[in-house]
Amino acid sequence: MISSRLVDSNLFIIVIRLELSSILSADGTSVKIIFGRDRLTKRDIRSRTFLSPAVFAHAIFPYILTIWYNTDGTRMSNEGTMIDMFKIFIVEDDAGLVGLLKEYLHKFGYATQSVHDFETVRDQFESYDPHLVLLDINLPKFDGYYWCRQFRSLSTCPIIFISARDGKMDQVMALENGADDYITKPFDYEIVMAKIKSQLRRAYGSYAAGQNERVLSIAGLTLDVERLSVSLGPTQAELSHTEAKILDELMKKPEQIVSRDRLLEKIWDDQAFVDDNTLNVYITRVRKKLAALGIEDGLQTVRGRGYRLVPSWRDEA
Repeated sequence: MISSRLVDSNLFIIVIRLELSSILSADGTSVKIIFGRDRLTKRDIRSRTFLSPAVFAHAIFPYILTIWYNTDGTRMSNEGTMIDMFKIFIVEDDAGLVGLLKEYLHKFGYATQSVHDFETVRDQFESYDPHLVLLDINLPKFDGYYWCRQFRSLSTCPIIFISARDGKMDQVMALENGADDYITKPFDYEIVMAKIKSQLRRAYGSYAAGQNERVLSIAGLTLDVERLSVSLGPTQAELSHTEAKILDELMKKPEQIVSRDRLLEKIWDDQAFVDDNTLNVYITRVRKKLAALGIEDGLQTVRGRGYRLVPSWRDEA
């Protein structure tokens, strides 16, 4: 306990009295949190009123407002203004883990929704339109890799895998199918929160890139880095996360040589395990994707130096 004797008696101390009442809506999902404010008089101070550390800490923050928290992913200030909350979609079949994740996320002010029917995961994702996805690998019906590809075709939101599978190829496969991060079970909830906050900053905060920066076009060839697709005219091909990164680097410098070291750095950013032959494999895959669009010799090898993308399809487009 902190005695008011520690406070200058000439100050008016604002005591935050927290009164919590549950006001349930028709479906029992809304909770109203009411913050009241009272003033301590000099008489209170002279009478050596005792303040708890929590109350004293809140006393210097008199800006707390009445806020409505709803499970639909919004909150409302006492002026009636709607404020967006980050929405997190949880794709996990372990009900116990889902409950713990939700409880922890709600403490940090995130809205959540978990899959209730694994036959309609895509529909639930589209309906909820989340800011971030937490995704397991081993799931009923289809595995997490499949759903990751489905989500990535619809949205650019961050996707974090949370799985007990700790093999290096599991992590590589997750990143290849469009994931942004991978967490191995069992995990520390603080690490999960740190990774969630990091991904949200990159996608929506001060680190977020503008949408125009993520779409490149050369002579009719268009690369959407976030949606992992490349198209030429009406024809489109899907890319893996790493293939998109490589093509992105080449398209940023058309007809210029991009060194192998530079491309290896891009792969290293996305994968924990890589060797020199890995780049050869991905270059071959990128060439096959371009060939599917009718581009046979656009990606050229410059022996001893690297690769370059030459718009040889320009006259055909």
